[in-house]
Parts: sequence; structure tokens; C-alpha cells
Amino acid sequence: SSFTPVDIVLSGPGGTFAATNVTFVSGTTYRILLPQQRATGSYTFTLGPYVYDLAGVPMNQDGDSTDGELVQDAYSGGFQIDNTPPVVVSHTPLGPLGQPFSSITLQFSEAILVSSFTPGDIAATGPNGSITITSVQRVDATHFQASFAVQTTPGTYHFAVGPHIADLVGNELDQNGNGAFGEPADTYALDISLALPDLVVASPDIPTTVFAGSVLTISWTVRNDGGAVAVAPWTDRAVLSRDQYYGNNDDVLLGSLSRASDLLPGGTYACQASAQVPWGSLGQYYVLIRLDSANAVAESDEVGNLS
Repeated sequence: SSFTPVDIVLSGPGGTFAATNVTFVSGTTYRILLPQQRATGSYTFTLGPYVYDLAGVPMNQDGDSTDGELVQDAYSGGFQIDNTPPVVVSHTPLGPLGQPFSSITLQFSEAILVSSFTPGDIAATGPNGSITITSVQRVDATHFQASFAVQTTPGTYHFAVGPHIADLVGNELDQNGNGAFGEPADTYALDISLALPDLVVASPDIPTTVFAGSVLTISWTVRNDGGAVAVAPWTDRAVLSRDQYYGNNDDVLLGSLSRASDLLPGGTYACQASAQVPWGSLGQYYVLIRLDSANAVAESDEVGNLS
């Protein structure tokens, strides 16, 4: 009966407030009931000293020879309330992208509870349908990387993140800032567009008849029909072949041309190659032009690389 709400003085970001009740739990344990506190910040309290034991002796917090001293024998404590929810503040890459990609990195406004962020917290779709998130890895306290299979199809990719991703005390996302955490509307949505180059052979100029032992000269134009810059370097090759299959044992190299400059969308460059036709060559042959012969350039379509 000596321990009541009047024995407790509390204060927080909004000023002082009173306990509503003190209840006995068991033994020496009591529960202090407070009005609900939601404000983020530091809270302090002072208890006693006029709380008595069963023999009627008041508190002696400082352990000296005098019981019930107003200041020295009161117990002081404090706690923190974190009612600030996390939000996603940025992501990378931003796009539009000119290279295939296989991950996104998200930055949060505060440290995130690692166990609250799993692949299941991200829904991803692209031009070919849904994308499976294979892992979510912590980069540091506020940065996380989500990985998936390499995406190579041009188009728009959509990612929806959350909303049940929590900070270290369990506050879930409040992306819309309305004070209600973890709602569907608190999902962070982002779109990334992917555009790739597409190298094609245009305007090949090839003689219809040549003689064995003579010099065969061919020319052609390379055009970028894609939506992104083709980033150098790469190598184009032209071969003389008995069949229509590039890369087998009957190919005779006519020329290997290295490209050292990037090619903008819609851009072109001219090529020419010359070589002697082997003696003894007779009958029908094919000239095959293979752009980006080592596949150094990630393209939206490789079909146009061989002509």
C-alpha cells in the first residue's frame, strides 16, 4: 500500500506525466502502468523514496545510514521510445540502363533489422513476366542488395519493396508518411528501364564472281538498331566459307576489324576487308560477316550479327 502512482515522477518529450496505476506482480516485482506514450525521444522517471518495506522502513537507495532521504534515496531511471518508422530513400541503378543487370541496392533512412528483409519482401516483374529474387544481402546498416538472374530483355522492370520491413525496434515502413506503419500503401515502388544496342550488317557489297588466286574485296556497313550505345571495343570478322555456317573448319579469314569507338543508337560505320582467294578454289562459296565476334557487346538481339 506504500507504493502508489504518487511515488513516481515521469517526464518525456512532451513534459511531465503521471503513472495511472501500480500493480503487484510477485515477490519484489511491481508493474507501473502509464498513459500510452508514442512520442520518439528520451523518458526519465524518479521513484520514491517513501516506498516502505514490510517493516515500515523507507528506501535507502544510496546505502548510507539515513533512510528516506528525499533526493539521495530516490531511484532514477530512463528509457527511449523510437516511434520513427523507416523509409526507402533511394535505389540504384537508376536507369535507363544500357547493360544487363542482376541486382538492385536499396538505401533506408535508418538501420534495418536484417531478419525482417527477405526475398519475399520484393515483388519483381519484367518484360518476360515475374522475376524471382534469389537473395537479399546486407551491405551495411542502411543498405541492402537484392539479387536475381541477369536480365537482358529490353523494356521496363518493376519492383515493389515492403511494406513489412522493420527497423531495429520493429517499426515497419511508412513510405507514405501517414503514421500508420506497414500498410500496403507503404510499399516502395521503382521502375528501371533497360535498353540495349543491336548491331546489324547493312548494305553488304560482295562481288558475285572472283577467280582463284585473285584478291577479293568486300565492304559493308554496321548500324546500331538498338536503343542504347554499343560500348567499344569489339571485333568484326569476315570469312570465305564453303557452306553457310560460320566458325567451322572451312572458313578462310578475309579480315578482322577492331572497333575502338562507341556506336550511338542509329549510328553507322563502314568496313572493308580484302584477302587472296586460295588457289584451287572452285565452285560456290559464301562470304559470312560476323559482327562482335567475341560477344563483347551485350545486345538485345544477336541475330543481326551474322550476315
